[in-house]
Amino acid sequence: MDTMRTNNYRGLTDAQLTEIVGGRILTRFKQFMIQRWENIVRNWIDGFNSSPFH
Repeated sequence: MDTMRTNNYRGLTDAQLTEIVGGRILTRFKQFMIQRWENIVRNWIDGFNSSPFH
């Protein structure tokens, strides 16, 4: 794990480092999931609006 500790991360503990990296991954994953859900919902609404079953 020492290779991870470069200039910008010097002085951080492994726990803090893991938290930072994990937080970034989680944030990116959340954004990805939100975008996917927005697309799904938008497609569903579009399909519902264009369907004859109102």
